Amino acid sequence: MASAPKTAVVVDFGSIENAVANGKRVTTKDLAKAYMCSPVTMRGLLEKHFGNRIGFKRGRTGGIVLDGVDAPADAAAVAAD
Repeated sequence: MASAPKTAVVVDFGSIENAVANGKRVTTKDLAKAYMCSPVTMRGLLEKHFGNRIGFKRGRTGGIVLDGVDAPADAAAVAAD
């Protein structure tokens, strides 16, 4: 029995980087759903493109973290100063 043909996933990495820079929570699960692929495939694509710059945070407040991308200051941290 032959397996289903693989389809190419074309990801707009610039929009992902902009979303992270704007402080939006970006998860592999949400990206996988948007690009119609599995989260494992999406994680592999992200790791291949961003290399050592990318990190993955687990948990309720988790998501993608990129080195070299300045996220806006947290309002609670600014208010505490």
